[in-house]
Amino acid sequence: MNSLAIRALKSLASRPSALKFQYPLPFNGIDIARHFNTIKYPPPPSYFEHKANKGKRPRRKFRKYMLFFVVGAVISYNYSIHELVEMLLDTLPDNKLEAKAYEEKLESGLQDLKVVKKLSKDERFVQTRSWESFNTISKLPIEEYHSKKNPIIHESLTEPGGIAIAPLVFNDAGNRESHVIIHLGKRLAGYPLIVHGGVLGLMVDEVFKKSCAAEFGVLDVNKLHTEKSVLNYRSPTFVNTFALFETKCEALGDDKYKVTGTVTNAKTHRKLIDAEVIIKKGKLPDCTEETTQQKLAQDSKGRSSGRKRSWLLWA
Repeated sequence: MNSLAIRALKSLASRPSALKFQYPLPFNGIDIARHFNTIKYPPPPSYFEHKANKGKRPRRKFRKYMLFFVVGAVISYNYSIHELVEMLLDTLPDNKLEAKAYEEKLESGLQDLKVVKKLSKDERFVQTRSWESFNTISKLPIEEYHSKKNPIIHESLTEPGGIAIAPLVFNDAGNRESHVIIHLGKRLAGYPLIVHGGVLGLMVDEVFKKSCAAEFGVLDVNKLHTEKSVLNYRSPTFVNTFALFETKCEALGDDKYKVTGTVTNAKTHRKLIDAEVIIKKGKLPDCTEETTQQKLAQDSKGRSSGRKRSWLLWA
């Protein structure tokens, strides 16, 4: 092929009359042929290299799309668009009148839950309203948590944004079961839109201990303290939701009781926590020692500061 091109260029160069209407060449045809023969072109990429390079960018995009899809699916599963807009734009009440309207709205939402209507019709359960000692807690066991970001630590837990309305309790004395529904406000968040794990541990401990006292007729709850608590967090607990605490009590002997149960979203029935608590009846531990709630908060953060505090968690 190269020899044919050289012969054609030689023939063209030997006939200058044929090039009179074209631009003059800076060199003859032989030089042009030699020039093209010396050019080194890179080899074409192989099939596998081409395929690997071709799939890199779309794969990165696919991962991003999947991440956004999963996050959007989780949020949409727990909230509707109306609830998301309302939650982002809604502000906590600043005065008593707004606080009353806020509590009435939560009470209406509580009574509209399907699980509340179902349990209310069940003759086995006795319905009561109890704060489960949450109205006596003045501090939360959350270490290194700034009060500017979450002022609920230095205020009452029953303020709007915390547990604004009294929990609804359904007790079945025959089967030693109880169902407690609590509203978790936006000020209980550790991460954006997610309730802090230490707060959930505190609530599990208080609800399970109160349920144990009710089922076994312990009049003085101060005689009960948690000896062991095992929590298995199944999925994130979002703020501004009603959490359903289901418990079942069992006597172990020697003034010890085992309370097992779950925490679920009262609206979607999604399981949030599996829990098992061992409760012992006896003298309370010294207030200078670490309480169970402090240990729960330390476990949720994965470290312990070693400091000893008194949270006065029992009513």
